[in-house]
Amino acid sequence: MEGDNTPQWDANGFVTGLDNTGTMINDLKRFLDAASSRDIVVIPVLWNGAEMRNPKVVDLIWDNAKLQSYIDNALIVSNSKMRKSGTILIFLFGKKSI
Repeated sequence: MEGDNTPQWDANGFVTGLDNTGTMINDLKRFLDAASSRDIVVIPVLWNGAEMRNPKVVDLIWDNAKLQSYIDNALIVSNSKMRKSGTILIFLFGKKSI
């Protein structure tokens, strides 16, 4: 929740990857396969800004360079690897005003 486990951050708050363990894509694929086997369509919410307690997540909203690092190093990567699953209906990328 709120950037605690994903994405992977550098020391300056820029996103460098999907997660620290490198298992997110495989975990997500297993989740989507389970959903597909039950005829369930998934709508992932990448982060919703509900609590805004993690300063790195807050910076994604206010710092365009950090947001771009998220888009380039997490969103595009996950989308390119997951788009052929047929189970994801849409990605929601939410923001909440602070």
